[in-house]
This record gives sequence, C-alpha cells and structure tokens, in this order.
Amino acid sequence: MKHTYTFLFLTIGLLCFSSALFGQSGSFMHDGILREYNLHLPNGYDANTPTPLVLNLHGYSSNNLQQEYYTGFNQVSDINNFIVVYPNGTFDNEGFRYWNSGFISSGVDDVGFLSALIDTLANQYNIETTQVYSTGMSNGGFMSYRLACELEDKIAAIASVTGAFPYEIANTCQNTRPVSVMQISGTADPTVNYNGVAGSYYSAEGGIDYWAQKNNTLLVPKSVDLEDISTQDNCTTTHFYYGEGDNGTEVELYRVNGGEHTWPGASFIIGVTSEDFNASRTIWSFFSRHSLNGTLVSGTKEPSWTNNVSIFPNPTEDILQLQVEWKESGTLEVFNLMGQRILQQHLMPNTNNLSISSKNWSTGLYVIKISDSNGKSWGYKVMKK
Repeated sequence: MKHTYTFLFLTIGLLCFSSALFGQSGSFMHDGILREYNLHLPNGYDANTPTPLVLNLHGYSSNNLQQEYYTGFNQVSDINNFIVVYPNGTFDNEGFRYWNSGFISSGVDDVGFLSALIDTLANQYNIETTQVYSTGMSNGGFMSYRLACELEDKIAAIASVTGAFPYEIANTCQNTRPVSVMQISGTADPTVNYNGVAGSYYSAEGGIDYWAQKNNTLLVPKSVDLEDISTQDNCTTTHFYYGEGDNGTEVELYRVNGGEHTWPGASFIIGVTSEDFNASRTIWSFFSRHSLNGTLVSGTKEPSWTNNVSIFPNPTEDILQLQVEWKESGTLEVFNLMGQRILQQHLMPNTNNLSISSKNWSTGLYVIKISDSNGKSWGYKVMKK
C-alpha cells in the first residue's frame, strides 16, 4: 500500500503548485494531538441555510491536500452546494499518515477526532447535522466503514473507494441505526485485493453483502453494465444495486472490471482508471438521497442508468458537441476549476455545438453542468487542449 501511494501522490504533488486550488486550513487539539484539516465552502454557501457536510479521507501515506486535489470534490461541492472537509490522519512510525481504521490499528482516537471535527464545524458554520457523510480512498475508505459502525449517530451514509470493510470492525459493529453504504472497487487493484484477505478485510462484494443483510435490503442485487464511454481506459464498470432497506437506506457496489487502485473520473490518471463515470459526482448523488432521519427522496430511488447525454470530442480545442436525447430543453452551465461559472445558456434537444476556442477558455479542465426541465442535473468533466 505504501509504495503505490508514495509514487502516486508524489507525482500529484508536483502538479499541485497553486494554493488557490485548496480550501482554508484549520486545526485543534484532540486527545493531546494537534489535528489538522482543510475546509472547502461552496460558492453558494449561505450562513442562514443549513448545509450538508462531507468528510473526505485520504489514503495511507497520502494527505488531505492530495486528496482534495485528486478527487475533485470541490467542484462537485460548488455545483451542489455542500461543504467538504479534508482531515489529516496522524503519522505512523515510518512517517506516513494513516487512519486507525481497524485494518491499520493503533491507539490513536480517530473516531473521536472526526466526531469532534463535525462538532467544531457545526459550531462555526450552519451544518445540516442530519446530512453528514464520509467518503475516502483506500485507508480512508476503511476508516469510513469504521465510522458507519461507531459513529452512526452522526454519519448518514458512507462511500468507500478502493477501501474495504475490516473484519475487526465488523466483529464489533454497532447496530443502533442502519447506514447507507456504497463501495467502488477495481477487480485488478494491486493494493487492496478485490477478493479480500482472510482475517483482515472482506472482499468488495462480501462487505457489501454484510451491509445488505444489516440494512435489510435485497440480498440479490439488480445489476447493469455502465456504458463504455471511454474505450481507451482499459476497463468497464458494472453497477450492483441492492435496493431500499430499513429507514430508506441503500446499498450499492460499483465494480470496475480491470480497474486498479484509483479514483474513477479523477483529473489525474495513473494506472487503470475508469473514465466511464465520475466517482465524486456518483458519491454525492448517493449521499444526497439520505439523512439520519431516513430518505430525502420520495418514491423509487433506483438510479436511472443513463441520462442520455453525450459530449464529444473530449478533449478538444475548438468545438464541443453535446448530444441530448431529451424531448424538452434544459440548461447548460460551465464552471472552471475555481468553481466560477463562466457560461450559462439554454440546452436544446438533439445536438448543441459549444465553441471553446475563445479567450474565456484557457487550456485546462472544466465542469459542465446540465439540468433538465425537472431540475435534475448532471456534471461532466471536459478538457480544453
């Protein structure tokens, strides 16, 4: 685990040259240790409006700034108006940051720290405390599972990317409130084995089966293969949906067939990374359906497998075509990586041509938000060459 992360994030670190990419830093003492975090407030944050909060936890040997850059969660936050915090784990004896997740164990009270972090932010900002969520990569995904078991009075849903459910935590997992769970894993992950490790952690499917039983959802999931949008990424994705369980909970698994130890849809690609879906947007869509009090969406919450939108060529340096298979018009918005909206216009059915060759479009990544007439929206990453 260490060597994969060291190489990956040292490389990312060379690209993170602008402090403007990151949120504001904070710290406080907990259990005799100075604990640090970075906080991103969405552009639309209103102190008079209760706002959801997402904890985004880094992996072993990584740190919060690398996690903030790599996952691109700030852009999803700006579009959907939730707060995201990136805490730092502590250092192990080899000088690498980690979380006391139950797979990697120590005496550090990370559950207590993250609980105190939620309370600290709730005192400083208008947090909707029934809508607090945790996601993370690898060791951060392991830690999110621990929070689902030991902090279920504060965490409404969790999503683990390339992490797994530790046996040590499962053996003592509390059962006072069901928690919605999503797992995203690659079958060729060389760091966290998709099939699990006996005595250490469940397989991706085994961990999800545990939560399906715990939440009383379907035990045999519905499955669908996602559209293979990028034929150059050397992987495909199958989505397993276990339906709705107690208190409106859901359990889902995204199996990236051939995928490695990476975050699907990340702006920085190393190894086999799925470009057929964006993990950060998918996770928020999942989180936004749940609260401590149950479901936030009435009626069926089974995901629609396609929004019938195609964007190509991507990347491009001139004309971007948006093909929309809707019968009604919608809205198109474009945001830069600072979360600033640089364009808003009507989106018509069929094909729309968008010129990105003007001076307003510098080389780099952009987020396109498309909304239909019912207010449902999707986000897409595009690259201007």
